[in-house]
Amino acid sequence: MEAFFDNKSNILNTQIRAEYDDSVLYSVKSTSGFRGRKITVLQDANPVWASSPIVGAIYWREKTIEVYGHKKRIAEVKRHRGRFFARFDFFLRYYFLGVVGLL
Repeated sequence: MEAFFDNKSNILNTQIRAEYDDSVLYSVKSTSGFRGRKITVLQDANPVWASSPIVGAIYWREKTIEVYGHKKRIAEVKRHRGRFFARFDFFLRYYFLGVVGLL
């Protein structure tokens, strides 16, 4: 499924839409205070009944990302460039094992 941001100038306050029928899949909302951004929330536009519409969040001050209840530090999730094995390790941990559900 292909999707796009409907507001490309400010992707922290936008909606993510499906390419094929232009329906809203997710909405991204950010709150900011006097000292900058506080939290950015990813909400499901069509949640299943009796489930939370919040899919993920970025906590800017704590520098953590939460997706479906799993928290990681931003430093752990960042893509590291360098050796082949470092890139392969990143691919293995976050894409393959995360998709299969072993992580």
